Amino acid sequence: MSDIQNTTVPSNMIGSSLIGPASSVTPPSSVSGRSTLVGDFEVQGSETGAKQQIARLTGRLNASKVSDVEAKALLEERQQLVSKQLEGAITKRELARLDYVRWSLDRIEDGKHGAVLDELESHIVNFEKIASQLSRLNDDLSRAEKNKRRR
Repeated sequence: MSDIQNTTVPSNMIGSSLIGPASSVTPPSSVSGRSTLVGDFEVQGSETGAKQQIARLTGRLNASKVSDVEAKALLEERQQLVSKQLEGAITKRELARLDYVRWSLDRIEDGKHGAVLDELESHIVNFEKIASQLSRLNDDLSRAEKNKRRR
């Protein structure tokens, strides 16, 4: 945990559910629910959820530090292994390596864009809640109108 506490986290890597250092940041009003302190971080939700959020943040931080040279080498290796796979000449070991390379590239991509995608997902969830509430309101208004006509 001390590695996390001593790490400087870019602001674009802090999702809406991870608030930041408890002593200096107030949760935004759009975030509801109870918060949990994990180390020096205040996180929304349960302690298990908080630990998962910190693990995701740490993974993103590590993945974001991968150099362009390393990422390019992984892309080239993936291309070579996919070519072998399409030719039907891939070994089990190479297939396992392909899975690992794909996973590594996914982590790198998540490190670059994950926080933005989490924020987008949060907005989508909120819009879906609003749509559901509007639908219920529409149904209630329709019932009220029908009842009013009967009187």
